[in-house]
Amino acid sequence: MHMQVLGTWRWMLGLAVTPALVQLVLMMFLSESPRWLYHKNRKEKATTVLFKIYPSPRLEDEIAILEDHLEQESKNKVKMAGFKSNESSLFLSLVVSALNAAGTILGIYLIDIARRKSFGWLAIVGLGVYILLFALGMGPVPWTMNSEIYPEEYRGLCAGMSVTVNWISSVIMSTSFLSMAEGIGLGQSFLILLGVAVLAIVFVIIYMPEIKGLTFEEVADIWN
Repeated sequence: MHMQVLGTWRWMLGLAVTPALVQLVLMMFLSESPRWLYHKNRKEKATTVLFKIYPSPRLEDEIAILEDHLEQESKNKVKMAGFKSNESSLFLSLVVSALNAAGTILGIYLIDIARRKSFGWLAIVGLGVYILLFALGMGPVPWTMNSEIYPEEYRGLCAGMSVTVNWISSVIMSTSFLSMAEGIGLGQSFLILLGVAVLAIVFVIIYMPEIKGLTFEEVADIWN
C-alpha cells in the first residue's frame, strides 16, 4: 500500500542515514584509545583519557598494567591460522554430511506424520528463531570481539581487514545467491551456506579464546 505513494521508498532508505549522521557527530567527541596514545608516546594525554574512565585507586593500577605490558610486548607479527591437517578438513566435511543425512531421515518420517502444510509453518517458525538467535549471538558478538581480540599494534589494521572482508562477502553473497539458487536449486544453495556456518562454528570452538573479563593486555598475552 505504501509503495503506491511516489517516492516512499526513498524516504524509507533515507531514514537510515539519520543514525549514521548521529554517530558521525558523536564520534567527534570520542577520545583516542589510551593504549594507542601510549604507543605514540603521548603518555600525558593517555593518562587524561584514563582519568575519565577509572577512579583514582584503579587509575594507577591501569597505568601500571599498561606500561608493563608495553615493555614486555612481543613484536612478532600475527600469522594467519588455518586448519592443521587434512584430517581436520575431512572431519568438517563429515560433520556437514552427517547433519544433512540426519535432517533428511527426520524429514522422511515427519512428512507422513504431519500435514504437508505444517512444514511451511515450520519453516517460518524456524526463520523467526534464526533471526532471534542471530540477534543474540552472531549479530553483535563478532563486532564486539573484533574490537577487543587483537594486540594493540595490530588492532586498527586487523579490525579494518575484518570489516572489509565482512562487507565484501556480503556483496558477493547478495549478488550471487539468486543465480546460485537458479543454477543448483534453492535447497542445495542453503546446504552450501549450512556448510559455511558449520565451518565457522568449528573454527570458533577450536581457535577463538574466551575474552570475557580480560583486559586488552591479558588478551594480547593469549596470542603471545
